[in-house]
Amino acid sequence: MARPYSQNLGRPVIRAYQNKEGSQRQIAQRFQVSLTFVRNLLRHYRNTGIVNPKQHGGGPKTKIENNFDFLIQLNILTSLLSRFVTYRIMLVKI
Repeated sequence: MARPYSQNLGRPVIRAYQNKEGSQRQIAQRFQVSLTFVRNLLRHYRNTGIVNPKQHGGGPKTKIENNFDFLIQLNILTSLLSRFVTYRIMLVKI
C-alpha cells in the first residue's frame, strides 16, 4: 500500500493553485504527486477550509479481538488437557 503524502505538502499545492501558477495537472507534475491527490486536496480544502488530512476511519476490528478471551481460555484448557492425557498414559504404562 502506498504511503500517504506529507502533511506539509498540502499548503504549497493549494497556494500554487490559488496563485494560478498552473493547471491542476501542471501543479501535480511540479510537486510530483498524482492529479487525483491535487483534486482531492482542493475539494477537501473547499469543503472544510483546512488542509489537514481527514481522520482515519479505523477499519473493522480483527476477528481475534472479538474472541480474544475465549481463545486464551481455550489455549489454557487445551494445555491442561494435553498434560492430563500425558499423565494418564504414563500411569497406564506403569
